[in-house]
Amino acid sequence: MQQETFANKQAPNEGEVADMQNVHEFARRFRLSPQEEHRLVARHGVTAPRIDLLVDARRELAS
Repeated sequence: MQQETFANKQAPNEGEVADMQNVHEFARRFRLSPQEEHRLVARHGVTAPRIDLLVDARRELAS
């Protein structure tokens, strides 16, 4: 059984539902500031694919 990692995770095929996550729950889980949470909501809406939230949060930390 292959372990699923960030590197081998593929985008969903057409018709599949992406791993969606509530932005507010994501912000609480990763202890984001209210400003960061509002920025994510403005950018992605209330729900977004988890991978998009992770990439966006990582990009913010790098800057």
